Amino acid sequence: MMQASHQQSIHPNLMTSALPSAEDFSRMAEQGYEIVISLCQESDSETLGDEDSLVSRAGMRYIHLPVTFAAPTLEDYELLRDILRSVQDRKVWLHCARNWRVSAFMTIYHIVEMSMPHSEAEEMAHRAWQPDETWQALINEAIEKYAYQYL
Repeated sequence: MMQASHQQSIHPNLMTSALPSAEDFSRMAEQGYEIVISLCQESDSETLGDEDSLVSRAGMRYIHLPVTFAAPTLEDYELLRDILRSVQDRKVWLHCARNWRVSAFMTIYHIVEMSMPHSEAEEMAHRAWQPDETWQALINEAIEKYAYQYL
């Protein structure tokens, strides 16, 4: 059983969570995950420090896309979206320290990429946290930018 909290299955090939334990990586590999993406910054108080080595030893690929919690950007989301598109046929585990960054990005992803109703996407995010003003502004900006895609 995985120790990472706030786990959410986005679709069969994409799972999200808060920071996994060191032991979780071998369990991920056993479950067929091929790629681990971390949005944590090295300066976050909750990191493993050697996550790239832990993931590699478990036989998976590691992608580090550090997102500044206090200043997320639409470019951060777009880069993550592009990475997820490029690995859509592979099993991916996406995480950050508390699943706050990830859940906010997944709100955008659900609405824009998966055509999920806004209220349903927000409800999923709220299982992990209630986005603060900064993150809600980013969500709103992205939805406004991509509105043509899901209207």
